[in-house]
Amino acid sequence: MQPACSPPPSQAPPRAARELTLTCFERQPLLASDARCHELADILNDVLPRHGLTLAAFVFLPAQARMLVTHPVDSRPRLAWVGYVVKRVFEQRAREALQTRNVPLLRTLVQREGRGRYVFRFWQPGEVPVHALDGPDEQIAAVRSMHLAPVQAGYCAHARQWRWSSWHDYHGPPPAAGTLRPHVEPLPLSS
Repeated sequence: MQPACSPPPSQAPPRAARELTLTCFERQPLLASDARCHELADILNDVLPRHGLTLAAFVFLPAQARMLVTHPVDSRPRLAWVGYVVKRVFEQRAREALQTRNVPLLRTLVQREGRGRYVFRFWQPGEVPVHALDGPDEQIAAVRSMHLAPVQAGYCAHARQWRWSSWHDYHGPPPAAGTLRPHVEPLPLSS
């Protein structure tokens, strides 16, 4: 008796892509610290899967984090809410870390709002910008733009030199063993 043939592997359902950008408060280089980038990676690894999102590309620059997330085409994730959750969880952890060490930076990130109300701001207040990327060409362009951002900003000579980028997930080995990075599922890119 021969074993029954297994059905051909089904193709993955189509996915939509969106770019989210988080900007540091008053464009300060608050993500210049590896510890803060590790913290952001940990939060993304926790929050994105809970909302049915997959991280396809990212770059953490000193004053900004850009992410390309994908989701099934037939789902309608609340991306602005996801951005809000990431911002709030990160701000809470950052504030606690700064208070523990009593760092002078803490005073520059606390803003007075109204009478006697003070608010800690790590991220620029307001909605998280979400940009829809229609089709593979726009998605590929967004990934390449993210990977080239550190070079264009003058932080490094080649994208492979920037640790906090998904360039390594697309083109080569991770930058350093033991570095906590966000989990990335790369898009299929043509050359």
